[in-house]
Amino acid sequence: VVFTLPHELNSLVMGNRTVLFKQLFDSAAHTLLTLSRDPKWLGALPSITAVLHTWGQQLTFHPHLHCIVSGGGIDKNMNWCEPRNKTVQGYLFPYNVMEPLFKKHFLRNVNRMLQNDEIKADTNVDWKKVKDFLYKKEWIVYAKSPMGNAGQVVEYLARYAYKVAISNHRILDIMAGKVTFAYKDYSDYNKQKIMSLSLHDFVQRFEQHILPRGFVKMRHYGIL
Repeated sequence: VVFTLPHELNSLVMGNRTVLFKQLFDSAAHTLLTLSRDPKWLGALPSITAVLHTWGQQLTFHPHLHCIVSGGGIDKNMNWCEPRNKTVQGYLFPYNVMEPLFKKHFLRNVNRMLQNDEIKADTNVDWKKVKDFLYKKEWIVYAKSPMGNAGQVVEYLARYAYKVAISNHRILDIMAGKVTFAYKDYSDYNKQKIMSLSLHDFVQRFEQHILPRGFVKMRHYGIL
């Protein structure tokens, strides 16, 4: 499951990265654990491993969380429970249940932190208007069906665990003050494309994804 913050929050998150990255983890975990406890869906405690990503293919700021969630969980008697509702096309929880729960939890906590001066917003931004807009907007909570077996799923997430914003093989050329790299355009049927940036712009985009010192980018919840 992938939980993504809308781009309207980018400046707020960038200015309060430690607190709001943590809130992204907390809100995603809250969503998955709340639905797991509900007997309608599972009535048990699952295992959850979450890894923070902050970049898109073009090195833009794009905070989102990749989660591996077990297809079942442990009840109070330490028995393994299968999902109760198996009509949701093989998914543990449907999008239209996860999305509003995630959105409400994140925005409610951000609003509280702003009111208590725990975080700072840009003085040129009308937070009330932004908040009202974000409550109406559909957020992206992407559920992907399992790939093969559990080992393949863990291997998939492991590739993200220690990865930086761009791998060396995507950098095609560094010449005449420019960096040229390949990227996948998800908005255009996943086509492979090429982008060139000045050295300054490339470094500026890259440094956005250096996490705050000591920040833990992989976290575990539930039975883990």
